[in-house]
Formats: sequence, structure tokens, C-alpha cells
Amino acid sequence: MTGLAMQVYKDSRPASGAEHMISHVWEMQHLSRMDGIPYSHGFKVSAGTAVTVSLMMEFFKFDVSDLSPGACLMRRESWASRQESIARFFPDPNIRKKVEKICHDKWLDDKGLAQRMEKMVQILPELQILAKERLISPEKVIGDLKKAGCPTSYKDFGLTNKDLRETVIKAQMIRSRYTSLDAIYETGLLPVLLDLFE
Repeated sequence: MTGLAMQVYKDSRPASGAEHMISHVWEMQHLSRMDGIPYSHGFKVSAGTAVTVSLMMEFFKFDVSDLSPGACLMRRESWASRQESIARFFPDPNIRKKVEKICHDKWLDDKGLAQRMEKMVQILPELQILAKERLISPEKVIGDLKKAGCPTSYKDFGLTNKDLRETVIKAQMIRSRYTSLDAIYETGLLPVLLDLFE
């Protein structure tokens, strides 16, 4: 079904969300075992899935008042601060230029962000129900991945909480694709949720 969806959509989007963005960051860093053999793409996606599901379920615990346009606008990063973050995480000028364009294309002005947050507040109850129906719980997702012999934590790769924070921030920046990381970033709550991994 996923393969057919990609053919119809003419893109990998139906099969590739935030968990793949996390995997892509690790691939750009050449994340490898102690013997130098790179971890498989599937293993990185597995750990990325565990991270993403945990972030999403924690995000859905927030009250709609936390997502009001006013609250989100107060927490939002300025574009100047955003550029500084991009430069810090992507020091190579060629990569930085590409990432900055992607981030700028996704950037909303205050009015656009307020409108999106108003919509988010309206649909949040429905999203919470859908998440519980489809994902059940992070514990269930992680348990199923473990049964399949997959890694389910960034720690399985020898990474630290600081490494994970950097990975997730970079993952949100690297593609024009809108994922759960973008939704969380736009609320200004991504740093709060990343603190839960510490």
C-alpha cells in the first residue's frame, strides 16, 4: 500500500516523515558501529520512529491554551535567531545556504503562524484521538520494534541527550517536507519536549 501511495503521489512522502529526517541526519554524520560499519538505514529509522512517536504523544498532552496564537507567537524564534541556529548546525557554507532556503520557504510571518495555530487549536482534539487510535502508545510502538530486533533509542547508537537534541533540531530543518517536527517547532514547544529526553 505504501509503495502504491508513493507511485500515486510521485514522492516518498507517504512513507517518509520525521523519523526519516532523523535517520537522514544520522546518515549525514556517518553514524557507524565501533567497527566502522554504518548502521543500516532501517535501524536508524527504527530509533527515529521511537523518538518521533514519543515527541508526538507528549505534544498531544498539551492543552489548547498552550497552542493559542498569542502563546505560540511569544515563544517563536525570530528569523535572525533561526539563521544563527542554521549557521551553527550547518557550518559548511554550501549546505548552510541550502538549509537556509528550505527553512525560509517554510517560514511563516506572524499573521500566517497565528492562522495556522488557530487551525491547530481547532483540530487538536481530533489529532489526539487519531494519534491514540493509530499509534496506541510509544510503549507499544517501541515494544513492537524491539520484538523485530530493532534499536529503539538513540542510546543504542552510543548517542547522548545532547546529540539527540541536535539531531531533532537539524532534522526539522533539512527538508521542505512538513512533518510533526515542523508542527511542534512552530508552536515553540520543541525545546520543552526535547527536555523530556534528559
